[in-house]
Amino acid sequence: MEPILNLNFMHPQYGTLMNAEVDLSFSAAEMIEQLELSGFLPRGGSYQLAFGEQLLQAEQQLQQLSDLYEGSILRIEQEGPAAKHFIYIQDPLGQTYAPLAFDEEQLPQQALQQLVDQGFLSDLPGDLNLYFKGEALFLDQSFGAQGLAAGAYLQLRSVSQASIEEELENLQKRLQELEAQQNQKLDLIIEQLPPPSAIPIDPNYAVRPTADPYQSIDSLLYALRMEEGLPVLEKVRIWSPIPLAIYIVLAAAAVVGLLFLILSFI
Repeated sequence: MEPILNLNFMHPQYGTLMNAEVDLSFSAAEMIEQLELSGFLPRGGSYQLAFGEQLLQAEQQLQQLSDLYEGSILRIEQEGPAAKHFIYIQDPLGQTYAPLAFDEEQLPQQALQQLVDQGFLSDLPGDLNLYFKGEALFLDQSFGAQGLAAGAYLQLRSVSQASIEEELENLQKRLQELEAQQNQKLDLIIEQLPPPSAIPIDPNYAVRPTADPYQSIDSLLYALRMEEGLPVLEKVRIWSPIPLAIYIVLAAAAVVGLLFLILSFI
């Protein structure tokens, strides 16, 4: 377990939470003293830390709680021989918790009405419901029949809000399923592709379509004639009088031009 953990402490009277980075080597008594020094608890009281259904002894260290996790809520209860067991209901608008004396035979509907009587709720809207670990409670069944015990934390929220959260969760699961299906199809396509060596190469675009050395037409023709025992072909030169006539005409034009230039200066 980490030596430092982020924990929440619930006020014994108001149900508000205080968040703090806590050294788990602290004992319960040392933690209470730190909460008094911070001003969260009035000094001089008799307090005891509780986690779930377990009440911590004064000398018990926090690191001895094996189920403690990041963001856990530890209750601060006032010590006394007639201490009651509570369940804690979260305000739908914040992080405030209302402690209610736990009774296994109590109905969730009765607990909601008790919150109104205590002033924790201004009224009792018809779309509010209690949730435990993300599951909605049946308002007409007792807490004990639905498996709740003392120390449970309940959420109070509207049914429409819960349905939206469920829809978002279902949408996220569907997106994950689609992503997994796409990855499977992609893997199947990759498996069916031929190896790189079997992919045909277009010689019109390939610089070296094969690994064979390049041979010109002349070299290939020379090799074939050598194999057949034929003489090597001589170079063919085609003679044409046209270039000679062009050169004579250009030379005559140059001479005429030069004579015309000399006569113009005389």
